[in-house]
Amino acid sequence: MLPEIITFPAVTIGSMEVGGELTAGDLAVMLTVLWYAAQQTRDGVHVDIDEKVMRNGLFGPKKARDLKRDGERLGRLDQTRLFFDERLPDVQNGVPAPTIDQGMRRVLVDGCQRWTIDTALQAAFRIHDNDDVVQVPLALLQRAKCRFSTLLYMRVAAWIEGELDRKWIRRATEDKLLLRVPLQEVKEAVGFGGDTAQLAKYVLAPAISEITTLTDWHLNAVLVRAPGRGLGKVLAVDFLIGRPTLVTPKPRVRKPKQQELPPNVVRLPVSQRITQRPVPDESIDF
Repeated sequence: MLPEIITFPAVTIGSMEVGGELTAGDLAVMLTVLWYAAQQTRDGVHVDIDEKVMRNGLFGPKKARDLKRDGERLGRLDQTRLFFDERLPDVQNGVPAPTIDQGMRRVLVDGCQRWTIDTALQAAFRIHDNDDVVQVPLALLQRAKCRFSTLLYMRVAAWIEGELDRKWIRRATEDKLLLRVPLQEVKEAVGFGGDTAQLAKYVLAPAISEITTLTDWHLNAVLVRAPGRGLGKVLAVDFLIGRPTLVTPKPRVRKPKQQELPPNVVRLPVSQRITQRPVPDESIDF
């Protein structure tokens, strides 16, 4: 049985980019497999996961196994790579998403599907003592129809846990947080390469609608344009986040890594300033 809240390391979620055209259901399966793999005490190329427990947990007990649908989903996962930034050097260059080898796709081993997972990816999703974590409601994985909903929720949650540039913070109270995030950072967070009008209509609007419906968050987004006459170029997105247990984002604490950063990688300085600028009056038309 899957827990009602699934946890992931904040640093992993805060730097992850999904390079592939996954559906919301594909993403839910991938994240659940990664969560299961991270529970293993040893790193291993193959992880056996009870097929019925995972299927019932994500899609309901009445959902019968569909080999055709599963094959299509695994085909999309085969074409997907996960990318991370310099905070996770072992997987920085990209690793394949979890999948099931062709010869094992119709086979159950003691009721389990045998997933193939890169060992560095498995390690990246393992939670250690004192790690900051992102908590993802199972209901979001179960019921989200838009893949951007889960991706946006997880990235915003990672920002709250301190995986952000602190100069993005515009206002912070006990129950509300205003972040001004550069446009390119938003696109990378949800894996979207379209133009800004499409981002507002096809990514932010449906994602925010599902997040506010399926979780206890109140979330809104505002496009921030360059000053001038008419509609200036969009420079950033303001996110107004409210949830019952929200606190000011934590300063990021750098933990020692087993592998040093490559010599050509330079960390950007993290500003400690919290500015208090008013929110622009131009909201996305939902």
